[in-house]
Amino acid sequence: GMSPTGVGCDADFGGQAGGSRRRRLLLCRALLGDVCYTTGPTVGLALPPERCTDDGSGRYDCVVANLGIPNGRAWPQLHREVVIWNHGGVQIYPEYVVEVLLF
Repeated sequence: GMSPTGVGCDADFGGQAGGSRRRRLLLCRALLGDVCYTTGPTVGLALPPERCTDDGSGRYDCVVANLGIPNGRAWPQLHREVVIWNHGGVQIYPEYVVEVLLF
């Protein structure tokens, strides 16, 4: 799944080849579809959870972990996190490329 973020510090994982301080971020719109709001840790989740319905209508489209829930670490979830299983590229739409230079 893809994990878009509303928190800029989460978007800056790792370094760039050659030590460049220039970063490019994609500003996207995302369709969440049928959301599973988790209430606990979801580490290692390879697929979205199955829906709890009588007709067995498949899996959720994305998982959302809200601020403050337990996440299996010594501290609670520090920000809202969304993981989207992008079905054929139809749920995330890039709109802008933002280039920044870190000081």
